[in-house]
This record gives sequence, structure tokens and C-alpha cells, in this order.
Amino acid sequence: MNLLNISILIIVLSMMGELFRLLLGPTSWDRLMAANLISVKGLMILALFAHYNQLEYLLDVALTYGIIGYIGIILIANYLAEGRNDHE
Repeated sequence: MNLLNISILIIVLSMMGELFRLLLGPTSWDRLMAANLISVKGLMILALFAHYNQLEYLLDVALTYGIIGYIGIILIANYLAEGRNDHE
């Protein structure tokens, strides 16, 4: 195993904890934070893969994915902040 595989393995293992929180989180805010962390770690895996394989266009895809994820998180947070979330 090279360093890339070890890095991706560590990221995927850490994503398992967030997946558990996403499915069983006690509040909507916990689920939102877990979804955000999974998204960011997916970006990290994509960037590592792009760097290792020297695929520069994948970095553009990762950047676009990050921007869309950021906007989505802001919209969902605004929706939850308006009181339309589950009762905690």
C-alpha cells in the first residue's frame, strides 16, 4: 500500500463515524453537520485521486462540487433555522 491508499483508507474510516451520526443523529443539526463532513471528506478523496493521477480537470470538478455543497448547506441551515425542523 502506498501513501495515497493509506490516506484514502483513513478518510473513509473517519467517514463511517459521520455516517453513523447522519443516520442516528438526535437532531437535524447533527445530521446536517454529518452530511457536510461527509461531503468535505469526499472532496478530499477526489482531490487526492486527482493529484495522484495528475488529472487536473478533476480538481475543477472538486471545486465545483465544493461550491455546490457549500450553497446547499447554507440553504438547508436557513430552512432549519426558520423553525421548520424536527422538534428537538
